[in-house]
Amino acid sequence: MAMQSSQRPKLLAPGGDYLSSLAALDAGADEVYLGLGQFNARRRATNFGLEELNRLAVRARVQGAHIFVTTNVLLTEPEIPEMLDLIAGCHAAGASGVIVQDPGLLYLLSRELPELEVHASTQLTVHNRAQIEYLAGFGVKRVNLSRELSLEEIQELTGAAGELGIGTEVFVHGAYCVSYSGQCFMSSFMGGQSGNRGLCFQPCRRFYRPDGSDEQRLSLSLKDNNALAHVKELSSAGVAALKIEGRMKGPRYVHTLVYAYRAALDGKPYQPESAERVFNRGFSAGYLEGKVTGDMFAAHPFDASLIPAGRVGSYRADETLLTLEPGEHSPAPGDEGVIYTPENRFIALITIEELIGEGRFRISIREALKGRIEPGMRLFIQTGEKEQTELIVRLESQATPSIPLSVEIEAEVGKPLRTSWRAEFSADDAPQATVESTMPLQEARSRGLDRVRLGAQLGKLGGTPFTLESLELSGTDRGFLPLSELNLIRRIAVESLQRRGGPEQEAFERAKAARPIAGNPADDGGSLPRLILLCTASDAEAVKSAAGGETLVAVDPVREGLLRGGELPLADALSFPALLQQDQLTAAAALLDRTAAERPETLVIANNSGAARLAAERGLRWIAGSELHAANAWAIGAANACSASAAVVSRELSAAQLKALQAGAGSLGTLFIPVFGPILLMTTRQCLYRRSFGCEKGVSEASCRDSCSRAGWIEDARGNRFLITKRPGYQTELFNQALLSLPEALRSFPARGYLLDLRLESFGFGRETALAVLAGFLALLRGEVKPAELSADLRRRLLAGATLTKGSYKRGLS
Repeated sequence: MAMQSSQRPKLLAPGGDYLSSLAALDAGADEVYLGLGQFNARRRATNFGLEELNRLAVRARVQGAHIFVTTNVLLTEPEIPEMLDLIAGCHAAGASGVIVQDPGLLYLLSRELPELEVHASTQLTVHNRAQIEYLAGFGVKRVNLSRELSLEEIQELTGAAGELGIGTEVFVHGAYCVSYSGQCFMSSFMGGQSGNRGLCFQPCRRFYRPDGSDEQRLSLSLKDNNALAHVKELSSAGVAALKIEGRMKGPRYVHTLVYAYRAALDGKPYQPESAERVFNRGFSAGYLEGKVTGDMFAAHPFDASLIPAGRVGSYRADETLLTLEPGEHSPAPGDEGVIYTPENRFIALITIEELIGEGRFRISIREALKGRIEPGMRLFIQTGEKEQTELIVRLESQATPSIPLSVEIEAEVGKPLRTSWRAEFSADDAPQATVESTMPLQEARSRGLDRVRLGAQLGKLGGTPFTLESLELSGTDRGFLPLSELNLIRRIAVESLQRRGGPEQEAFERAKAARPIAGNPADDGGSLPRLILLCTASDAEAVKSAAGGETLVAVDPVREGLLRGGELPLADALSFPALLQQDQLTAAAALLDRTAAERPETLVIANNSGAARLAAERGLRWIAGSELHAANAWAIGAANACSASAAVVSRELSAAQLKALQAGAGSLGTLFIPVFGPILLMTTRQCLYRRSFGCEKGVSEASCRDSCSRAGWIEDARGNRFLITKRPGYQTELFNQALLSLPEALRSFPARGYLLDLRLESFGFGRETALAVLAGFLALLRGEVKPAELSADLRRRLLAGATLTKGSYKRGLS
């Protein structure tokens, strides 16, 4: 293992709005991450405008801090130029770099704008060494590791990243998503609000009823991450940054946590319990400690920092009279509270105005109601409102710092005026810029460019953070330039001084006109068949026989136990899942060594970029799987540049988005469209079966992963059903009740390829059904049936009793 860095980690804090970002800097953050507009994974946060970003970047630079902009969403084909405009604006406003999820954007920035600092988002689901090696090819400077990793795993990957000159970043506080980030499609397929577009409506925080039980349980909701006790260990592990989650939270939340982690990093006294006084769902450090147990699940859906005050007995709106059943805390006049339904749906913010009698209160409503106040709802008293108000007043009273400028000017008639600018942000940050006039200095007919005239014009710095303090002149008294030319010099200099290195603005315009190029011209995918068929190893021979030569039959080596040895199946391809922990990756490397030696014609379908890296190293042809999120032509180009033969496009795209992608991809290789099969909603390191149904096993998480086989259905309050499955060698998966079925896509995209997932055993269908479904799609390809006829046959006969859906085919990535 490479020697770990002795440098103390940076403290990276959330900035959901301007005040929260100021709070982060005030409390001692080294870096702040924030989003602008629609292109970030917290679109429900207030977010920023470029003017606010510029003001914040100035404050940050004065205290030696940095601002990073989150562009961590998937992008459709027409959005790439918009994203480049946004990044260019952020760069000009003083941002230090961007945080990226979309593989196409990573590829574009590395190829066209390599000077820009790029960090890989946690949405890229990085959890093994080969993934870091894959990302190194795109020039990333830092990788945000998956939240699911233990301290030992983090240390190992940090060492591997250090060998490549890449830093690692670890989430230390805030929400734990139950799914691996970047691999959750539950919100997308339930309601068209994609977590990969920053619109997750958090279905994991809802109640679910397991089959066979009437009890509503929080089957998918985890406590919050809290690694305050492990800051020293993470520092010793060599991580580059500790990241606090919370761009949906307010200034007090951010200030409280940044202050605590700053003190812990600096070895100063702090109060760990201070974290309990701001929003939380209870705390756990289970992943970091390697204790993936049921203790990590939330006990209730409510904010644990709130004080329970009882259940609503009644409410009379005409008199604003609220009665409460006795609770743990009796409200007093002046208390501010929040009312939730038993299912944790927010209803109202209130203030207790008057105590009328025992359990009876006159209240005022602070904001518009989100529903009727009804019996059984719960009232909680908020704490810290006074602290938040005082903090906001103090932050708003802080003056914007003024940055002194020194300017040196050299002039000679007949040559361009040369100006050298220096800004004194801080002792360690004094950027310089040299700007020349676009025209030569003319002979002055009367008065030349003396100190008064130049100082007056170049010192017009209103609306900027700068103040002209020093002006050194040489040879200007005989020269003349129009005022418009001096204004242009000043504007260019100011823009340059505010940028923190990286590409010039013209480079962004060139990038907008660039197109991805084929990186693997020897194999553009033209030799591939039009159908990829995923099936079980036991069905592979029957599927291959039924399909004939028109298809490519693939099996999952993890699901089939091939990582533990055994004969290679009679299949054309090995399809690796999106999640491969490091020990599984090591086993996968051995399997691919054997495959390359015994069956070098075998293809690899890689839903994990680490598996893609392994295949490419061994000279095996590989195809980018749908979980690598190809949503634009640059993403196809990214896979192609790493020697991919083809790509399976994202399952979240609409027909219109698919057509735009198809047009943009051009000759980059074959695109496969998923048209049939189970819809995987999430993969998790947690045992959802144990949480929902209970389990008598008392084994470790690792041994459970490798040996356990369980399945069960859960249902939400609206009757939506979800299948929990646990297979040997696999982590727990959650599937949608409905199967994806898109026969019409074969007519809409006749020149492309298609993927059918025939692994239907968990849904109660066997080999006979899988072969019948295959026969139907083959008939459709040959023009023997129409899409509507096949759809009707699937619903009526082949998959009787199953629910079918078109998924995101109509609405796509919103």
